[in-house]
Amino acid sequence: MAVELLSGFFRHSRRKVQKPDNSSLRAQIASTVNGFVRIRGLDSLLKSGTAIVMRQGYEISITQDVDQLENRESIIAVVYLKDIESYNDFKKVHSDDYSRSDALAHMATIHLADQTANRLLEQFGLVGRNDGDPGQKRPRHP
Repeated sequence: MAVELLSGFFRHSRRKVQKPDNSSLRAQIASTVNGFVRIRGLDSLLKSGTAIVMRQGYEISITQDVDQLENRESIIAVVYLKDIESYNDFKKVHSDDYSRSDALAHMATIHLADQTANRLLEQFGLVGRNDGDPGQKRPRHP
């Protein structure tokens, strides 16, 4: 009986990982950015070498030194935050004590995550630069 349970577990873990869509990748990046800021602080995130890394299995992480990463063969895409269009807006909003905790800061994080997700997917070849902004299809909230 125990062998059957283990066999089922390992069979389940070998299934292919589904390719992420833009919205799930954006949510994962936003969550990772928020966690990074809470643990290491905003100043650490805003360093020029800070990058979002996507590995095989679509795992997302943040690093401050891409050259020192282990298991480099598992890296499928790297985007430096400073190269994202909305980086300066994100930096400005989050550096202001008054707007850091309001809706504007949340929107700046989501916008940065959205652009980062698009860049990662472009590098991986899942989306082209001229495919349009998938964010335009988002429903509006009243």
